[in-house]
Amino acid sequence: MLARGLRLYNVLSIGALGVLVISGASGLTDYKAMLGADFGRLVWRLVGKLSLSFCLIMAATYLSFGLAHRSSAPSSDSCPSSPRSRLA
Repeated sequence: MLARGLRLYNVLSIGALGVLVISGASGLTDYKAMLGADFGRLVWRLVGKLSLSFCLIMAATYLSFGLAHRSSAPSSDSCPSSPRSRLA
């Protein structure tokens, strides 16, 4: 049950993060065009926010691909070709 839920979570969470990044990038491009030369004053605020967003996205991707796949994968003991099953 948990493995099935995590598989669905992996797909939905990574897809949502992708949509979030793309929509934010297009919004930022429009905002930059609207501000023109005044955009330079906001650069350091944006660097902080974009760095935080990058760290959060990397953590969420690690949770989805790193931890969720390990917990939903079958254990090596049940695999017929594992070294432990050959010794028994």
